[in-house]
Amino acid sequence: MEVSQGFTIEEGFYYDVSFIAKSSTSQNITVQIQKTIGDKGVLWTEDLSLSNTTNSYGPLTYRFLFPEEYCKLSFLLGGTDNAVVNLDSVVLMKRDDPDHTRQVELFEKRSHTYNGTTLPYRLLIPKDYNSETWYPLLLQLHGQTLGGTDNEKQISGGVLWADSANQAKWPCFVLAPQKTEVGQWADHKRYGGPNELGYLDFTKAPISNEMETVIDLLNSLIVEFAIDTNRIYITGGSSGGLGVYDAIYRFPHKFAAAMVFSAPCDTTTAAVSRFFHLPLWIIHGELDASIPCMASRFLVAAMERLGRECVYTHCNFHTNDCTGIAEEEVAQAIEDDARLLYSEWPGLGHQQPFWSTAYGYPLLAPWMFAQSKEFNISDVGDFDTGSFSSVTLGQNYPNPFNSVTTIPYELLHQNNVRISVYDLLGREVKTLMNKNLPAGTYQVLFNGDELAGDIYFYQIQTKSADGSQFSDTKKLILIK
Repeated sequence: MEVSQGFTIEEGFYYDVSFIAKSSTSQNITVQIQKTIGDKGVLWTEDLSLSNTTNSYGPLTYRFLFPEEYCKLSFLLGGTDNAVVNLDSVVLMKRDDPDHTRQVELFEKRSHTYNGTTLPYRLLIPKDYNSETWYPLLLQLHGQTLGGTDNEKQISGGVLWADSANQAKWPCFVLAPQKTEVGQWADHKRYGGPNELGYLDFTKAPISNEMETVIDLLNSLIVEFAIDTNRIYITGGSSGGLGVYDAIYRFPHKFAAAMVFSAPCDTTTAAVSRFFHLPLWIIHGELDASIPCMASRFLVAAMERLGRECVYTHCNFHTNDCTGIAEEEVAQAIEDDARLLYSEWPGLGHQQPFWSTAYGYPLLAPWMFAQSKEFNISDVGDFDTGSFSSVTLGQNYPNPFNSVTTIPYELLHQNNVRISVYDLLGREVKTLMNKNLPAGTYQVLFNGDELAGDIYFYQIQTKSADGSQFSDTKKLILIK
């Protein structure tokens, strides 16, 4: 026999259980806290004996050190048939553990504004951060229900990448911006009827204000911290997952890998070929009624049509087989550089049970942090190779500008980079950068306070992949 009550257990608290009980015949009683979602494992258990005398039990104490879980407190009775058990005055008390640092306290609370849009965000800086060491960064885009302005909901459920065990193994920055309830990571319009799963055409929508701000925020952090631009990762679920697809479509060479949960995508060749080269792990619940898993299946099939081999960790929709493969096989595929994985969880939908189960899969972090961006034209086949060059110098923004502007650039190979500003007579007025950098995406700030308003030119000087000298020049306008 079981008596139970559901509750939410939170990270960094002690839980004290007390009760009064007796039994007409001596028997055992087991007190336990068990997860009610995911693997439904038992977190804590205590075995006690009941007698025909009324006794007080407890407080029995359990300390919880993990992100929030949906659980139940259960009393399991057994031992003698036809026994009468009296269970009374059950009390579950929660008390803070002053020695524990919760995940939310590990994140700095910040905000970033770009072109009139302000996003609050949380930033986890690796413990014992050293500016002489290059660190990966993980950008996580939340779903619609976590939007707001409190700058906390987006990390309130715990962040896999911020887990202390993962940070000990893979120290990294974790960036978690928050958009408002009405904001959008991606402004894509849906076309077609419901049977078409809301067909998306990525070419028809401009970049959203929120995504522009996220990219500018990311660029600013690259300048502020020692971030390895070869190892910038992006993940998100539901509307956040759509934001991930939007980001890797618009900025296909900014990220080293992407992980997407329960989201639709434009599956045309024109869209998919933009990020075909990118390592991608797609995750969905088989019974998702909000965004049917067919949305992810279509994308996987589109990638396969272009020649990408997929590892099916759970359900394989081609064979209707949900037996799945052993974790050892998935681990071996990761070791063999698997670049497309699909995890369709049988029996789960779009809500909390799926998210907890999926994020609890132990091989997500090892796969993600094994990825590194190495620009190699052979990696992308015949798709979009015209966009590749050893060095790309972007147009400064804003332009025209007053006082400060940002100059973006991208390196496809490690190189020494020199960026200088010249006036109309060709005289160098300022050196902005002269440094050896690894391959990646960067930006440098130019402050024109000491110069007169005029037209200027900025130039990047470095070497091409074949070792020859390379330079590119663009115009900027300073207004005073």
